Amino acid sequence: MVRRPAGFTLIELAIAIVLLAIGLLALTGALAQALHATTSARRAHSALREAESVADSLVLAGVLEAGARQGRGFRLEWRPAQCGAAACVRIVAALPGGDTLALLARPAAASGR
Repeated sequence: MVRRPAGFTLIELAIAIVLLAIGLLALTGALAQALHATTSARRAHSALREAESVADSLVLAGVLEAGARQGRGFRLEWRPAQCGAAACVRIVAALPGGDTLALLARPAAASGR
């Protein structure tokens, strides 16, 4: 009876290395997607905060006018719109990738305050 020495063969080691490399590539891809999603969420949050700030300014001023503002990674545009029987301002934030956020603001003069 011939005994083989203990340990792994070269083929077993090669298969293990290939499997490890595939796992590391999958992990790298998942991390890249998570980073992209985090960046997109951060831009959307910044755009929403800026749009709320513009809405608050327009509401306090009681103004119905068009305008635009460029932010980091987004663009805000606002213009007069109709909210049922009352007039309001529609604020749209354009994000990279074609995503948009929209808010409606009713100025103080239009809301009866």
